[in-house]
Amino acid sequence: MGRAARHRPLGPQLESLGSELNLAIQQQQQGALSVLRLHASLGFAVKLLPKHLQEIPLDLQYYSPQESLAALNRGSCDVAGFHLPRGAVSERIRDTYQGLLKPCEHRVIGFIARTQGLMVAPGNPLGITGVESLINRAVRFVNHQAL
Repeated sequence: MGRAARHRPLGPQLESLGSELNLAIQQQQQGALSVLRLHASLGFAVKLLPKHLQEIPLDLQYYSPQESLAALNRGSCDVAGFHLPRGAVSERIRDTYQGLLKPCEHRVIGFIARTQGLMVAPGNPLGITGVESLINRAVRFVNHQAL
């Protein structure tokens, strides 16, 4: 196990384990249910899915995009959620996913779009104008944790 894997937060993995246990208990209590198995990286929209899909039993587990797509290929899940940026970055990401996507079997469906940017203190006291401003030692940058 690599150093990065040992230091990842356990929250998403524990939530996934809890989801698996709840699913197993639910299936035992109600008989084998038709459950939508979704593996996806943690995101605001994905986290809201159980609330909005109350009529569909959902087994939501949090994994990296590559792990989600690999699970889809193994048949371990029905839907794999992953981020696909637009523009130049999109081509690099598509190349990463290319070996995991099977055009004859899989379909990429846009689910949600979002705009990303930098959040700054009210009034922008450090005068941050873009990513290049982050090299200023006075700037404290907090990034989203990789899952």
